[in-house]
Amino acid sequence: MSRQFGKRILLVLWFSFLAVLLVVGLWRLHGKRDRAAAPPGRSVGTASESRAPGKTDAPPVIDLGVLAPLVETDPSEKKPAGGNIPGEPLPGVPLPMEVVPDRTEKKSEEGDSEEEGSLLSRMTEEERAAAQKEVEREIAALRAAEDAQFAEETAAPPLVEEPEKLVALAPEMKLWVTPDSKSLVMIGVVTLREGPLELFCCRRNSKEYESIV
Repeated sequence: MSRQFGKRILLVLWFSFLAVLLVVGLWRLHGKRDRAAAPPGRSVGTASESRAPGKTDAPPVIDLGVLAPLVETDPSEKKPAGGNIPGEPLPGVPLPMEVVPDRTEKKSEEGDSEEEGSLLSRMTEEERAAAQKEVEREIAALRAAEDAQFAEETAAPPLVEEPEKLVALAPEMKLWVTPDSKSLVMIGVVTLREGPLELFCCRRNSKEYESIV
């Protein structure tokens, strides 16, 4: 047992010696690499370095160039993504012209009404009566022209088969009934150009007539 214990101690010492040699070799190799990479005139890895008396290494100087000074801005004054602040005019867009109300038209309307009022106030009773008669004559002529046009448009017979078999309800009215008394035929002018048209006819003094009236 004592021999085996002694062999183990020798093996441990031997491996420890090899480890120390390996560490020393790596340290020397690392020092040689640092010396080879160092600039000439300076030594790397030495505790005492030769320096000229009265001279010290100056700190490196950073050239700022033309850097603008930093200015603190209010976050509320930041511009939007488009680059324009709301309320400011867009670049390159002309400002809208101020709309000035046209007073000449208003003055002309006021002048016309005042002129008409003054004209009526200057007219005598005879002149007013003559003007009223002239207006009535023009209205009567217009109505006569409309009646003549209506009579011309309704002068043709009804557009039905065998119009001679129709029974006239009244001689002065363009109103007929078919022989089987199932349809009512009339001639007229429809002023409605587009839209539904519905006509309901019934006999006088009937229930339908009373309900309508």
